[in-house]
Amino acid sequence: MVVSSFFVYLYRKKQDTDKLQQLIVQKRELLARETFSRRAFNRYEDMSDE
Repeated sequence: MVVSSFFVYLYRKKQDTDKLQQLIVQKRELLARETFSRRAFNRYEDMSDE
């Protein structure tokens, strides 16, 4: 009984780890898409010549 419950625990932990890994991959993909779709920032665009 103890051994089987231990394996159930490990299986659930692996599922949690897999879900977390999938979430990390999705966030990286979203961040990569957002980075490429943004317009370049020009900090001198609105500054007047002095």
